[in-house]
Amino acid sequence: MEKSLLVKRYTPDNELRFHMLETINEYAAEVLEPMDFADRVKERYAGYYYRMVREGAEGVLSPDQKKWLERLGTDYENISCLLAWYVETGRYF
Repeated sequence: MEKSLLVKRYTPDNELRFHMLETINEYAAEVLEPMDFADRVKERYAGYYYRMVREGAEGVLSPDQKKWLERLGTDYENISCLLAWYVETGRYF
């Protein structure tokens, strides 16, 4: 991890998360775009967060409300990107 391109962080509920450095993320996007992988990667990314939000919608109405609010809050930026992608592409599940 010390020489990795990833950064390790813990969520408030002590869940280990990995984050890619922004410069690496931008480089990967540039490399994927001409290879026609970008759409597939974005669809999988969107699908993951779509499922999380659906599960979280039920979770915030359950006894696990605090856990779900924290988790959705932790992933706010990713969820926001997902929503922007849906609007931009017109693709919906």
